[in-house]
Formats: sequence, C-alpha cells, structure tokens
Amino acid sequence: MDGMTERTALLLGEDGVERLKKAHVLLFGLGGVGSYAAEALARAGVGSLTLVDDDTVSESNLNRQLVALHSTLGQNKAQVAAARIRDINPDCNVTVAPVFYMPATSHELPFDGPVHYDYIVDAIDTVTAKLEIIRQATVQNQDVVRLHTGDPCLFGAIREQTDALDALGIGWDVTPGVSSFCGAAAALGAEYTLPGVSQSLIITRLAGRTPVPEREQLAAMASHGASMAIFLSSGMLPEVARQLLAGGAYTADTPAALVYKATWPEERICRCTIGTLAQSGEEAGIHSTALVLVGEFLRQGSAHYDRSKLYDPGFTTGFREATR
Repeated sequence: MDGMTERTALLLGEDGVERLKKAHVLLFGLGGVGSYAAEALARAGVGSLTLVDDDTVSESNLNRQLVALHSTLGQNKAQVAAARIRDINPDCNVTVAPVFYMPATSHELPFDGPVHYDYIVDAIDTVTAKLEIIRQATVQNQDVVRLHTGDPCLFGAIREQTDALDALGIGWDVTPGVSSFCGAAAALGAEYTLPGVSQSLIITRLAGRTPVPEREQLAAMASHGASMAIFLSSGMLPEVARQLLAGGAYTADTPAALVYKATWPEERICRCTIGTLAQSGEEAGIHSTALVLVGEFLRQGSAHYDRSKLYDPGFTTGFREATR
C-alpha cells in the first residue's frame, strides 16, 4: 500500500481502498462545489475520473473555486482540474469532456456507452441539465449524487427539483448537511438560545432580487428581538442595519457579527454592533458569502444570561431527581 492511501485505509480498510482504485466516477461541473469534490475524490484514491464542464475560469470564480487562479484565467475548468488531479494523484486516470450538458447535447456523453461509471456526481447549477443527468442515469439503473452546499432545506431551491423528479416517477432522498448558521455559531463559540436572553432563532434574508413576503420583511422579523441569522444579505449591510433598527426591539448597541465563509479555511469573523455593521463590513471587505448574526446572545460575558436548568441540581428531569 502506498503512502497516499495509508490514512484512507485506516478509515475504509484495504478492501475499501481497492474498491476506490477500481472505481470510475463521472462528475458534472467543476465550479465552487465540483472542483472540491473532484479533488477530494482524487485524494481519496479514486482510480478514474471523467470531468464534464465546458466553462472557462473567470475572475468572478477566484473567491470560491479551486480551479480559479490568476494563472488559469481563460482556461477550461475541466482541463485545469485534470492537470491539478494528475499532480496530486498520478495514478488517477482522468478524462476531460468539455461539454455543456443539456438534453440536446446528451448524446456527446452517453451513459449506455462502452465506459461504465460506478458513480455519477451532479455539481452543476442548471435544473434542466440536472434532470437530464438523472433521467439518463435512471434508465441505466444508476444513482446520481446531487452535491449541494450547506443544508439544502435552507435557500436550497430543492423543491422545484424534487417536484420535477416526482413528475418523472424518479425516486430521491435528501441527506442533510451542516448549515452555515450552525458553522457560524461554532466559529463564534455562541449559543443562539441562551436562557433569559432568547429561546428562538429567526432565519431569514433581506429582500433583494428575490422578493420576501410582506409579512416577513426584515423589520417585521426584527421586531421580536430574538436571535437572528440573516442569509444572502451581506452585500446590503446599510439596509440590513436600517431595517433591524426599524423593528424597534434592537438598538444601535445590539451585538452583531459577520461570519465570512463559516468553517472554510478562509473563514473570517467580524464582531460589531448593529450601529457599526455597515462600516465594519466595508472595512473588512466583506460583501458576499457571509452570514449576519444579530442578538443579545452575542454579548460577551456571563452576567446577562441565566444558567440552564439542564445542569441545575434543583431541577428534576425525566432522568434524575433534584438533589436540593
């Protein structure tokens, strides 16, 4: 066994490593999700990869895609990923298919051709293409792994996809992920539901190009004064702050935080208040890919919250009697 697969063998055993070496994975999309998936598969020791993407690297990809470097601008993403993989795992057999996969182009990569794929991974962002991949795979009795960042139940747009699969009579299931609001709290060492402070967490967003129902406008949500996790709004911080204050329950001194790319290696944390939120975001250069957290749960120190009943010796639970 070579050194590269030594640690993998500790997890999967030698038989598992051998299965990976014999596996052939077909991966669609080498963007923010697919580029990481391709590299993880190569480092795990997968023997063969077919990478499908006709897109080229652009400057807008630099903030999130492994294939995006200044030295790779303008190059095909699949070709860049293939070169990177060959450098990581020279034993991996990499095939590049620069195809924009859609129903009209599916004949360029037939699932019933001479090449057998053990696994198919969908990491693209075109619903029509996703459905075609799944439809073609179903005909061949193959499963498709649809990769999704975070937890698909939050701003994940999965309902339109599952409804379409239902209409086609194709079965599916959802494997939950870890949402960024959980990762952000962990990064801050924070607890959203502090006794005596808040027992509720409001997950919402500011209306932008995607509208928000009138009853769920940010000011209305802020009127509760509960802990808040605000998605997809870090590029509109002045308006976020305005609406938070308009709710009437918070003040300019209410603690807030910006968490950029929670749990990623490039994670950054910016603690502030609602009053300094917009300025703090501007000074930190945070305009996207960040969560806005708001509420007294972020106030540091132990004097402002109550102790939990969970460990209170005077509190009886279903598992123990009070001792005093």
